[in-house]
Amino acid sequence: LFAMFSFTSIFDCMLYRPPNIDDIPEYGAVQTVLREEIVNPLRKHQFVRADKVMKLRKLLDNLTSVKGLMSEEKDPEELLNSLLSQTLKASPFLEISSGQSAYLYQLFVERDMSRTTHPTVQELFEKSFLTSEIKLKQVPPVLILQMPRYGRQFKVFERILPSQLLDVTDVIEDCKLIFPAIYNSQY
Repeated sequence: LFAMFSFTSIFDCMLYRPPNIDDIPEYGAVQTVLREEIVNPLRKHQFVRADKVMKLRKLLDNLTSVKGLMSEEKDPEELLNSLLSQTLKASPFLEISSGQSAYLYQLFVERDMSRTTHPTVQELFEKSFLTSEIKLKQVPPVLILQMPRYGRQFKVFERILPSQLLDVTDVIEDCKLIFPAIYNSQY
C-alpha cells in the first residue's frame, strides 16, 4: 500500500471510481477506508496507524476468497488479488504472451553462487522474462515487480540494487512493430 499510494497517483482512479452494478455491496466501504483512512494519512504524514490497515484487512478477509488476512502473513500477490481483483474490480495491468493477465510479475531467477556483485532490478527483470520464455503483449500502464525469493524465510539475493529506470523494450512482444523508428534508424 505504501508503494502504491505514497509517491504516485497512478492508482487514484480506483479510489474515486463510482460503484457499478457488478460491484460488491461493500465496495463503497472498502474504497472509503482505503482512501480516507490509509491513502490520505499516508500522503499527508507518510504514516498510517496499524488499526487503520487492520480495518482494511478485516474487510478484505470477510469479502474475498483470500482467507487469513487477519492472522497470517500474505504474499503481495494475495493482497493485490484480494483488493484489486475481487473488491475494486480493477483491470489487470499486465497482459502476458502466454495468454494470462496479472496485477504484478514475480521475478523468477536462479541464484548465481559465483557472482560477487549484487544484481540490479534491470538484470533480474530481463533474466526472468528470458528464462520464462514469455513477453508482455504491450507496455503496461503499471508494472509491479515482486523480487525473487523462495518461501517466506529465504531471500534469493542478499541485496538487489534498484534501477532508476526500467527498460522494458526487450520483453515487449513485437516491439519492432511498436518502435519502428528505433530499429530503422541509421545510428
